[in-house]
Amino acid sequence: MSYVQVGDYVLSPEIVVERKALPDLFSSLGSGRLYHQAEAMTKSYKTPILLIEFDGDKAFALTGLSELSDSGGLDHRSPQARLVLLLLHFPKLRYALRSAFCASCGICLLIALLT
Repeated sequence: MSYVQVGDYVLSPEIVVERKALPDLFSSLGSGRLYHQAEAMTKSYKTPILLIEFDGDKAFALTGLSELSDSGGLDHRSPQARLVLLLLHFPKLRYALRSAFCASCGICLLIALLT
């Protein structure tokens, strides 16, 4: 028998958090790993959360001009389009944006205290 951990933080029997820094988020979206993680979290927990961390010292944007197609829309292979599709495919999956690891710890603690 093997044990597969689901999520980075299990805050309660109903809440799990998967934490992704932007480079890992883009890599996981490109490889399909995040799809499988989201699938496992939504099957195992009532409230799965994707916590996206970005560098608080830099301006935050998920979309740059380089990701726009000639028609003005997003390229379907872009990380931004894949993130939208992931959230549409798993409607139970909630997401939060945080600017630093310390802020992420604080949000996890707050969620755990409120449940």
